[in-house]
Amino acid sequence: MEIELKDIYYKDKLYNFNYKFVQGKVTAIMGDNPSNSLIASIIMGQVRDFYGNVLVDGLYNYDKHSFYKNIGYVSACPVNQFVCSIVKDELIMKLKKFNYKLDKVDKVINDVLKMVDLDVEILERKVFALSDSEIIKISLAMSLILNPKVLLLDNVTIYMDYEMKQKFLSLFKKLRDRYNKTIIIISNDIQFLSCIVDNYLIVDKGLVKESGMFKNFVFEQKRLNKYGINMPAKYKFIDIMSKYKKINKKDINSIDDLVEVICCE
Repeated sequence: MEIELKDIYYKDKLYNFNYKFVQGKVTAIMGDNPSNSLIASIIMGQVRDFYGNVLVDGLYNYDKHSFYKNIGYVSACPVNQFVCSIVKDELIMKLKKFNYKLDKVDKVINDVLKMVDLDVEILERKVFALSDSEIIKISLAMSLILNPKVLLLDNVTIYMDYEMKQKFLSLFKKLRDRYNKTIIIISNDIQFLSCIVDNYLIVDKGLVKESGMFKNFVFEQKRLNKYGINMPAKYKFIDIMSKYKKINKKDINSIDDLVEVICCE
């Protein structure tokens, strides 16, 4: 599923916003967090009084019910998405909202808990008693439970430690590479983004300052400096070694690729 925002204006927050989120790619929205969270709210239909259009797979008049079933969303404040006081009730309500077969509820809940590294015992716990990391895991479980075509994640890594980030990087890569999911990540966590992102856009004061392929951007320290971003350690190492070995760094996607190229010389 592709989502395109076309000629979007919203008060003094967004100006002539145009961008297409490509199917099967991970796109990072970086820069101005208030504007970026507003983009998520527009996609999710939470903000309606804007000028412009949201297109889904090139269509202006798309089926709203089907669209919201096929987009898994985690907001910047995930606890605000909870309606029920008990975790299991929250997950069941999400399934009932979209008429999921009740005889398969227990299986799909157990499966999605495994995906986010949670035990079934959490189902009987009260939402207000959960830790921040448990809340983000349950929110991710809710976003995944209907097997959506799109994931929209607003600053989820601020609740994650290093180990948790690594687990979800592995999950997101699997969703993209094996299942062709479209993933939109709103974040300025450059180290996390550098491990998964295909495309990027930078928003500042409601304007798209630049966009393109992430690896073409992240190797250019002068461009990074404009936004107060340091080159991620992985890319810095690739940059140094590519100069030493005279390798085209933009052909290198990982440290493993770099090692393979060097070893094959």
